[in-house]
Amino acid sequence: MAKNPPSPKTFTIVARVTGGLGSSYVFSDDAEYEAWRRSELPTLEKEFGRLIVRKDTLPGFAMGDYCMVYGEGFDVFEIEGLRQYSPHRYGFVLKGHGCEEVAKCFWKEGAQRL
Repeated sequence: MAKNPPSPKTFTIVARVTGGLGSSYVFSDDAEYEAWRRSELPTLEKEFGRLIVRKDTLPGFAMGDYCMVYGEGFDVFEIEGLRQYSPHRYGFVLKGHGCEEVAKCFWKEGAQRL
């Protein structure tokens, strides 16, 4: 069952993983990302084989911010909450839309809130 963390968290780093596993992991900062690379990535590679990791940045959304979601056109959603699927895998609860992975959320200059 997914958990809802009690306190707001912001994410600034995403690790997009490809190879034997297609997934994204999000982190608050570089230190958290590096700790994951050292401790959890080797475990994933034992299970799924060689993995390719691409590190990207995220806007650092927090509760109450607005975001767009890849695959949802030009729609803009308000972030209402946070849901944890597994370690370093989170989704934002979006007002009137359900839940989307943090790694799929972005912002485009000039976007209009509804």
